[in-house]
Amino acid sequence: MQKPFVGRAKVEEHNEFIGVTIPRPKDWTLVFFGVISVVLLGFLAIPYWQGTPRVPISRGSEIYKPIDPNSSVLIAVFLSTWILLILFSLVAIFFKVEIIKFYKDKVFVETRVLFFATKRQYDRLHVLRLRILQVAESSGSIFIAPSLAFDYGARTVRFGRGMDEAEAIQILERVGAKFPQYEAVLSTTKSPYLYARQ
Repeated sequence: MQKPFVGRAKVEEHNEFIGVTIPRPKDWTLVFFGVISVVLLGFLAIPYWQGTPRVPISRGSEIYKPIDPNSSVLIAVFLSTWILLILFSLVAIFFKVEIIKFYKDKVFVETRVLFFATKRQYDRLHVLRLRILQVAESSGSIFIAPSLAFDYGARTVRFGRGMDEAEAIQILERVGAKFPQYEAVLSTTKSPYLYARQ
């Protein structure tokens, strides 16, 4: 008999708020292609980093000539930039964490990647439809995994990408049970919605 699955999110209840910590899901396909890309780009960039890139003087020729130094520098910068971007994406896959704190009158959404962090505050009076955002609702792409979301004015704030629906429901229920300002109701879909009372 299988044991019940444990969700990847960590929920902590405090006197003043309920905190939800959600690590980014590990997408091993992206990790594989990211590592392969870094290796290939690094192999191409080595001659430019060493300052010794050469090209044939003509098609099919076995005689090589050095590349123009200005072009060499530009290509080295271009390849290095792509390598750094891919490496940062790989780091984010393993170390990106979202921290959402629900207070009685506000919501904080913080994103951390190692020592880098961004934090935004939202007034509860304008937080509407805290819900599970289905794939069809998030632009219809099959590559966009379901997530949690709420509407804030004319913008939808998303977090918890790729979270399992059962775990998302548990989080929504705990938020609704913690604060009477949020009311758990059923939507016309299978997923529950939370609406902030005005």
